[in-house]
Amino acid sequence: RVLYLDGDLVVTKSLKGLYELSFAGTDGRENYFVVCEGPGVSRRQWKVYDYLGIPHDYPYFNSGVLLMNLSLLRRSFDTKVLFDFIAAHGENLKYHDQDTLNALFYDKVIYADWNIYNQTILHIRDKAEADERLKYAAVIHYAGSDKPWKHDYKSWYFDLFWQFARRAGYGKMYAQVMWKRFWWHVKNHLR
Repeated sequence: RVLYLDGDLVVTKSLKGLYELSFAGTDGRENYFVVCEGPGVSRRQWKVYDYLGIPHDYPYFNSGVLLMNLSLLRRSFDTKVLFDFIAAHGENLKYHDQDTLNALFYDKVIYADWNIYNQTILHIRDKAEADERLKYAAVIHYAGSDKPWKHDYKSWYFDLFWQFARRAGYGKMYAQVMWKRFWWHVKNHLR
């Protein structure tokens, strides 16, 4: 097994519980991935489901956190299927790898709790909700186009991201972003 994590997230707690999850489904069948349901395509966007060939009763998962069953993938998945799907649909895929993985594996995954293992910054109503989500999240995923390393970032957990980034040696980048952010705020308040 290998745990894939997108580059736009921070890990705030141990991922041991996720890493040790079983690939076996309730039916005893072995699955290819452990995933988390996530934002991107809601169940109301049936045109996307239909285009990708996903039955309406399956959740759409986020590919930013994937626990991969390498032995099953090596044993029974032909990567040609992946490349053929991309060749046939590539120009119309909004979330590229995520759409492709959902189309090919929607019924071959186990779901972990997204509140813990793939908490995104999306769809948070207010500070109270943001604080509550942070209490139990082991992964904060900066999904979407708004990224905390951009000076005009407007979403949640900006300081948390930079707390980890500065510890990892990105202090100079932090200073540059904060300087640009300061002038961006000044400019916006003068309008």
